[in-house]
Amino acid sequence: MKSNHENQKLKQKIGKDYRYFEIIENGVLVEYKHQGDYSKYEIEFENIDFAEIVVNKKANKMEVFLLVSIIINICFFILFLLDQVNEEKLSSTIINGVAMGSIGAISVWAAKLFKREYIKHIKGNSTLSFSYRKKEQTEVDEFIGLIKIAKKNYFRSTYLKIDKYIPIQQQKQTFLWLYQTKQIDKAEYENMLEELENIRIIKGE
Repeated sequence: MKSNHENQKLKQKIGKDYRYFEIIENGVLVEYKHQGDYSKYEIEFENIDFAEIVVNKKANKMEVFLLVSIIINICFFILFLLDQVNEEKLSSTIINGVAMGSIGAISVWAAKLFKREYIKHIKGNSTLSFSYRKKEQTEVDEFIGLIKIAKKNYFRSTYLKIDKYIPIQQQKQTFLWLYQTKQIDKAEYENMLEELENIRIIKGE
């Protein structure tokens, strides 16, 4: 597996599949390709939270049971074909083809079924999911740190300003939200409230 990130980007590659993340002005651009399925979308910072969940994906018991059942049935079928060959009702070439084809198909299925995946989900209104094997953990955690910084900077540049056309009470609620979500500290919050109060006094409200 190859994984790298530079500046505001992270690309994770597993064979032909990959995950690509890029921090953009108002959120994160995501490209995802898995088993032939492809998707590309943007997640805005407002929809990104940082509740982290690490999941170890392993084989489903029902899928394992189904695989074993199919292997057993194929074995019985091949035994039946062998009897046909012994009785000279069937060519050995046919049974060799059936056996090789069955082994190949089962091998591919088993490889996918038993392949372990470690995924780190960043939960919010939308979810960011990163491949999180041991050698990727540092890079992923650093990239998540970059998202946190970018989100904070975006919120501050977008909402941490006074607009004379927006009602004062509404702006107070916005600054309170910034403080409660730790985008600004207590001193900044109090300074913004003081500025709003001065404006209210000047307006005579």
